[in-house]
Amino acid sequence: MDKIRRSVEGVATEALLLEIADLYHALRGAEDGTGATLAAGAGRWKILRLLARDGPQTVPRMARACGVSRQHVQALVNTLQRMQWVTKAENPQHRRSPVISLTVDGREAYLQESEAVGRLADRAGAGLDRERLVAARSVLRELAARMRRD
Repeated sequence: MDKIRRSVEGVATEALLLEIADLYHALRGAEDGTGATLAAGAGRWKILRLLARDGPQTVPRMARACGVSRQHVQALVNTLQRMQWVTKAENPQHRRSPVISLTVDGREAYLQESEAVGRLADRAGAGLDRERLVAARSVLRELAARMRRD
């Protein structure tokens, strides 16, 4: 069987993706000591963050912002609604697509989670070079955008 030739960029990107998977699992292990639940509830936290940052919006709008399916966001919103962290209101522009808003409890949950994630980030990032972190974030954002397009 012929071996497929790989580009150096492809090999390096694969290594980076594997590191991201390792980081995800490290986050899951780190959450117990910090109160942060980012890895376990990253989707929920992302929705809360969107609503806190950008205000009330529809599920399709949040799905586009997250680069995931409307059905996935709807499932997250349903969970958040059961937790009483979001509420639905009629949308005068679209009868079948309600506007989702944070409740007071939802805003508090988001703020608490953000504080916990911030503490975790402060500990994990202590001593790392800021410019390298900014560059790493830039590369990850570009990879995510490319994967969404593909």
